[in-house]
Amino acid sequence: MLGPNLGAPGEVIGAATGLTVYAAAFLIAAVCLAVAGLIVFVWLRPDPLLFLGRATPASSAGTGGRRPGRIRQVLAELRVNQRAQVAVLAILTAQVVMVAIMTMTPVHLTHHGGSITVVGITISLHVAGMYAPSPLVGLIADRHGHRAAISAGLGVLAAPARHRPFPGRSRTSGGR
Repeated sequence: MLGPNLGAPGEVIGAATGLTVYAAAFLIAAVCLAVAGLIVFVWLRPDPLLFLGRATPASSAGTGGRRPGRIRQVLAELRVNQRAQVAVLAILTAQVVMVAIMTMTPVHLTHHGGSITVVGITISLHVAGMYAPSPLVGLIADRHGHRAAISAGLGVLAAPARHRPFPGRSRTSGGR
């Protein structure tokens, strides 16, 4: 959630290195990712799956832990399982809408004078908004079923779709 807020530190590093603010922000993220990977590689011993007995060294060696034909099994299940089809359709719809909106958001914000800091905070709040309701969505799905959870999600998605003009502006005066 903090990644989008690397614009301000990116400006400082960019000024010192000659990189653009965006390249410097990606450099910060890359260094942080490398450090996190090193920490996991060095200190995450033993492998938690091996420790819990859910995997064995023989089953994960050589094949990267994947079973052969796994994609075919998933596709075969999707052909016959209507619940799985609905779930995949719901996930894909939500993902397409989210990507479409969040790709446009930084452009729209900067077009209206927003700084890179405002863009970063907006994207961070978006990410928090995606994951913070997860326990509630899980509770709805557990108590009321997948259809209720999907319907609630679609309701939240559709709620802002009703167009309302800005206060003080009518639809005929050129306001949206």
